[in-house]
Amino acid sequence: MKVRIERINEAFTKLLAGKSLREFCLKEKVSYTTAKKWRKGVYLIPQEFFDKYLKDKCEVKDVAYYSNNWGRIKGGKKRVNNLTKAEIDREMEERRSLRKKVTYETVEEVKQITDPILEIYGALMGDGCLSLSKKKDGKEEYWIVFSGHKVLDKDYHENYLVPLVKQEFKANLGTLEKKKNLGRETRAKNKRFFIQLAKMGFPIGKKGNRLNIPQKFYKLKWERKKWIVRGIFDTDGCISARKDEHYRYPHIIISSKSKDLLDQIYSMLRSEGYPICRIREKSGRTGEVRLKGIKNTIRWMKDIGSSNKRHLFKYEYWLKTGVIPVKEMGV
Repeated sequence: MKVRIERINEAFTKLLAGKSLREFCLKEKVSYTTAKKWRKGVYLIPQEFFDKYLKDKCEVKDVAYYSNNWGRIKGGKKRVNNLTKAEIDREMEERRSLRKKVTYETVEEVKQITDPILEIYGALMGDGCLSLSKKKDGKEEYWIVFSGHKVLDKDYHENYLVPLVKQEFKANLGTLEKKKNLGRETRAKNKRFFIQLAKMGFPIGKKGNRLNIPQKFYKLKWERKKWIVRGIFDTDGCISARKDEHYRYPHIIISSKSKDLLDQIYSMLRSEGYPICRIREKSGRTGEVRLKGIKNTIRWMKDIGSSNKRHLFKYEYWLKTGVIPVKEMGV
């Protein structure tokens, strides 16, 4: 017997649970090429594979069973429902072409903006981008990229961002570590996810001074929009201290090339009573906002907080010893 699953992509997403299809095929010794066609619905799935891997991943109403020789029956001299095999093939091709294509018009805006979505958006603002590129054959590729340090951001990317994006957007992220420098990219090639972020207001391509917090987010109450600040802090911020102060007085810093974004962060934090400083950028260089002092740092970490262990390590070390560590965690 062979099986056809109505919502095949959903079933495979549950099966892979964050892993790539290639990784699964290598582990289970399954043909990657064939598995791709199963997932696209081009081939029917053998019942043995279905029973072992997919049966508990889909609903009974979505499953249809076919005999192993169903194709030969359709293509033989006998006609099924007065259709020959060639006619059936044409009909199937027409049905595939009518499937809802992923375009800017067909992808709906995210209806419920959760705190985790705001944090993801902030992380992308801090050190990420939406990259639209064209291949030689003219096909477009839609990339969502979170950049970071190969070592220092490894835990944050792999153990926090990846599962958070999967939870909120049902999108899988992969990792590319740079060989020539200490950079890393955690990224997804996902048109639907790309369009959803673009519809929220995220700029496509080089962000530069086009980057700012969309008004619909900026108008939210502090308890909501502070998650954006947290995401920015975790990707484009740091906890630092001065040598001439013996590293005892922490500074929380967020840097950006976008004047508008820094002005927004400054205004938001000032309105919440944070005595933050605005350091202007010179001739297109990166500017920053800076918060100084012991009480202010403790308030920041209790109110806004961090999901990045590189920041949490420094903060907890400072609480225990009274000094900010010169070396980063893991270096």
